Amino acid sequence: MQIAIPGEPEQRIKTISQVFASPNHLSIFRTLQRLDSWVSVVELVRKSKVSKRTIYRVIKDFIDNGFLETKTVSRRRVYRLSPEVSWVGTLLEEPKVYLGLTDVPGRDHVKELVSGDPLARQIVQALLEASGPLTLRQLSAETGAWAIEVKARLNLLIDEGLVMKRDLGYVVNRKVASEILREAVD
Repeated sequence: MQIAIPGEPEQRIKTISQVFASPNHLSIFRTLQRLDSWVSVVELVRKSKVSKRTIYRVIKDFIDNGFLETKTVSRRRVYRLSPEVSWVGTLLEEPKVYLGLTDVPGRDHVKELVSGDPLARQIVQALLEASGPLTLRQLSAETGAWAIEVKARLNLLIDEGLVMKRDLGYVVNRKVASEILREAVD
């Protein structure tokens, strides 16, 4: 998939396109972004729920593009996101730059999640109606569900790229979420 962003150098666009290449790339990138420390392949398998073989393939792609730093600790190879790629995380969170719903990898899965789970739909609607980030406690009060249930749904929505964790709360990717809710209701 190619991304066209006006005013961006071609190499940077190519790098962004590779991040959006597959749901596995996105999942592993987001996992690395959330962990914010050195992690091993075993930890990536556990956190991202992707096979070890796929993680090695994605790690190779990320290293080739300068996304990852590597080092050896106690004869174990560990990885973390390179500080130079923080702009990619910003692009993933920016609704203006994030592609439309038709281009989101795993689109049908996201739509099924929101349409099949009333609590997930309530969370997305509450985040859409909010003027700023909402905390877990606020979302729990808004939906009338236990915080642990809300947190489980939020983690699913974060993994799918629909909700982003900001400093003290959660925000929704407004463009994609509004399209999903519209399609889920139809």
